[in-house]
Amino acid sequence: MISADEAAERLGLSRSGLYKLYTKYLAASAGGGADTFVPGGDRAAPWPKEVADGLRRWLSATPPYSFAFAASEAHRLFGFRLFTKGQVI
Repeated sequence: MISADEAAERLGLSRSGLYKLYTKYLAASAGGGADTFVPGGDRAAPWPKEVADGLRRWLSATPPYSFAFAASEAHRLFGFRLFTKGQVI
């Protein structure tokens, strides 16, 4: 388990931004929508299944792949562009 400060840093959010996101997630979870929760509202389309499965696999590996590498693999293997903090692909 990681601290709230570390989670906020990894996501590129302030601590209050993390808690706002978490509050929205809890509300979606209580309403049965946690599986389809999209941070930031309904503006973003769901990610393709193969991309989401790959990201889960890469980021849960031991040791986990870096976020930049996972984003690079999503683009290389599936043509799906992700942007990591401070990086333009």
